[in-house]
Amino acid sequence: MENEELTREFMNPRHRKRILTAKWEIVIPEGEPYVIVRPRSDRTGSTHNLILRALIEALKPHIQAYTADAVEVEGLAKLKLPLRVGRHRIDLITWNGAKYEYWEVKAPYELGLSRTQEQLRDYAHHLENFNLVTTPDGERQARDIINLLGLKDKVKVWIVRPRLGEEGRKSELKAIR
Repeated sequence: MENEELTREFMNPRHRKRILTAKWEIVIPEGEPYVIVRPRSDRTGSTHNLILRALIEALKPHIQAYTADAVEVEGLAKLKLPLRVGRHRIDLITWNGAKYEYWEVKAPYELGLSRTQEQLRDYAHHLENFNLVTTPDGERQARDIINLLGLKDKVKVWIVRPRLGEEGRKSELKAIR
């Protein structure tokens, strides 16, 4: 009898069927008494890739096609464009039907790196419609770096709030500059 109650509780239809964390994907098959836990399908479950996935999710209603480094998203056409810009690879290129936009994603801990400064200078030199994306924790640092490098007229800064795996909620994207 106890086992039967446990089985009923486990197969509760209110459970989410797919849960994504930074490193794991948890799938709850309908009507089965087990769960499937596997590593994320993207190359790594890094903070950087989590932010990139959240960015694409937030942009999805506004773009027609994309190409991204290390992340695949269902339901969008793929562009056949190289990601190399100058000496570096940009994280995301989107097409909205009228123009291409270029997106570089940085986790807060990446913003202070000298490599990031090199990338921002190169991208601002080679690209129009260039955007820098970080999380709310990195907002102030992103603004400071853009001002320090003298790129405030060339780079648009965005904040993304990841909501991956939360049922009924989408990641939010907000322009701060």
